[in-house]
Amino acid sequence: MKFQQTLNTVLGNLQIWRFFTQSPQSGGAFVRLLGEYRALAPRDRMAAAGTLVAVLLLVVTGVFSLMRGSAGSGETPEPDRRPYEKPTEPAFFQIKTGSISGTYYPVGEMLASIISHPIGSITCRNDRPCGPEGLIVTAEASDGSVDNVMEVDAGVVQSALAQADIVSWAYTSKNVFRGQAPYSDLRVIANLYDEDVHLVALKGSDIHTVADLEGRRVSIDRPQSGTNYDARMILDAFGLKAHQVDLVEADANTSADMLLSGELEAFFFVGGTPLRAVADLAKREKIDLIPITGPEVDALLSRHHFFRQKKIAAGTYDGIGATPTLSIGAMWIVNARVDERTVYQITRALWSDKNHRLLMSGHVKGAQMSLDSALTGLPVPLHEGAARYYREIGLLTEEDHSSKDAP
Repeated sequence: MKFQQTLNTVLGNLQIWRFFTQSPQSGGAFVRLLGEYRALAPRDRMAAAGTLVAVLLLVVTGVFSLMRGSAGSGETPEPDRRPYEKPTEPAFFQIKTGSISGTYYPVGEMLASIISHPIGSITCRNDRPCGPEGLIVTAEASDGSVDNVMEVDAGVVQSALAQADIVSWAYTSKNVFRGQAPYSDLRVIANLYDEDVHLVALKGSDIHTVADLEGRRVSIDRPQSGTNYDARMILDAFGLKAHQVDLVEADANTSADMLLSGELEAFFFVGGTPLRAVADLAKREKIDLIPITGPEVDALLSRHHFFRQKKIAAGTYDGIGATPTLSIGAMWIVNARVDERTVYQITRALWSDKNHRLLMSGHVKGAQMSLDSALTGLPVPLHEGAARYYREIGLLTEEDHSSKDAP
C-alpha cells in the first residue's frame, strides 16, 4: 500500500527536529502521508487511522522517538543494567498484525491498549501494570506473517504477530526463505494462542473435502500471508498442484464478498476463532466449513511439526457443527535489538492478572492466552527481556538456554 510505504519512510527518522530540519526528503514524506491517507478507500482508511493519530500526537508533543533496533549480526545484546531514568518524552512502538478482517488486528489492538503507558498515566500506576512509561503502542494492519517477519528482522518495525511455521522458516532459511540469509534478529516474546485453518465453501457447491477443490476457484489469502503458504501445503498434501486449482490471492473480507457474488467457490484463512468474516457468512446461512482430515493430513503432520490436529467446536459459527482441521501457534515476535528493559516490562504487563482480565473481555482469543502455554513450541529464541521475566516467575531456570538457542 502506498500509504504504508510512505509511513515507513516517516518512521525511519528518530527525532522530530531531524525529521524537519535535516531530512527534507522525509519531511516531504510526512506531508505526502497526510495526502495519501485522505486518498485511501474507506476500509483502508479505518485500518490506518489509529497509526496516523499516534504519529500526529507525537508531532504535537515535539518528539518522534522510534525504538528501532539496528539490524546486525544476530548476536543478542548485553542486558541493559543502567539505572532507571524517568522519561520526559514519549517513545513509539509498533505491532504489525494482519488484515483487519482476521484475528491478528483486533488482538494487536488489545495488546497495544494494555502495553501503552502515556507519561503520568494514573491508570498504569494505580490500577494495573503497563509497559515502559512513555511508550505509545500502535497496532498496524499488514499483509500477514511473511511480511511481518521480514520487517521485524530488518528493524523496520519492533514487533509483530506471526505464525510459528513462518517464523521458523525465516530463522532457518527453509521453505519459502530457502536461499536467503537466516533472519537471525528474530526473537519471541510469547506463544499467544492457536490459530485454526478455515476452509470455507459456498453452501450447495458440492465441496465436501479438500480433494473436491480440484478445478474450483479458491482464494488462499494475500501473497505475503501465512495462510497463503499453509493453503498451498494443504493442497499439495491432497495431491492438488497449483495448476489444478483456480487460485485467487485475496484477503478474507474480499474473499467473503467474492463468495457471496459467485466469483469464488471456497477460500482458506488461518486465524483464531471466531473469524469475523466467517461468522458474518455463517449468520446468513451461506457457507459450510470443510473438514481437513484423513491420511493426507497424517502425512502432512509427519513432515511439518508445527501443525496440530484440532476441532473447531460446534456452535463457534452459527449452524455449523464440530469441524476437524489443523492449527498452528500464533507468536508475538520482536527484533533482538529492542531494549532488554523494554521487552521485560512489556512481557510483565502482558501476563499481569489485571491485564489478562482485560484481554479476556476484549476478544475470545484473549481468554486462551496463558502462561501455561507461553513457552510452547517456540520457533526462535526468546528475547532476553522476556527470558528475564520468565526466570523471575520460575518458568525458566538460570541454566535454561531457551533465550539463547533456537529450539
